[in-house]
Amino acid sequence: MLGFGQELFEKTDIVDEFGDKVGETLRNVSNGTFSNSAANNSDLRVHTILELIPEFKTIEDFKVYQAKTLQEDGYDEKAIKKLQRYAEAGFKHMKNINGTLRFDFYEYGGNKKSLIGIKSGVISIKTSEGKKIKTILGEVPFSTAHESLTITGYKEITAGQMGVKNQISFGYYDWATTEIYDTIVNSKEPIEVVISFGNSTYTFTLKQ
Repeated sequence: MLGFGQELFEKTDIVDEFGDKVGETLRNVSNGTFSNSAANNSDLRVHTILELIPEFKTIEDFKVYQAKTLQEDGYDEKAIKKLQRYAEAGFKHMKNINGTLRFDFYEYGGNKKSLIGIKSGVISIKTSEGKKIKTILGEVPFSTAHESLTITGYKEITAGQMGVKNQISFGYYDWATTEIYDTIVNSKEPIEVVISFGNSTYTFTLKQ
């Protein structure tokens, strides 16, 4: 796991509300600035969490992974069993995902930004070689959690009702999002990032 994308991310313990370790994650902590109608180039801290999705050979493998992930997110055993009734659909969907990048924004260095009500935005990156990738973000990246922006890296452009081709054709997804994911995860050099939504713009650099 740490052999992939380890240049910009480091292994960090996940703890519960009591401070007890419940798992591990790959994280990058960046400093930058944000601007909106009430602030201009104010202090910003961004936690970028990389989740690499393992290869699932069977649905049982997926259920074990799903239960562990839900437990780390604070779900109890009863809630996990309820959610696993829909494991088959999740299994089919997750088999085509390389991973996700989750961005948590801390304005003025400490106040976590709520994303409630946000339904669109723009993400742009620039590599050290000068390559630029930009894409519009729809409602889905903001809907997975009200305090995080999440982009997904897919393995291929798949067909089917829930496939990436349909998501692109109906405007729910842009393949450039996967290009941004792949570029960040595989980079050995700093990546400049600009993310805008609502009336706010967040500027930071992912680096070691």
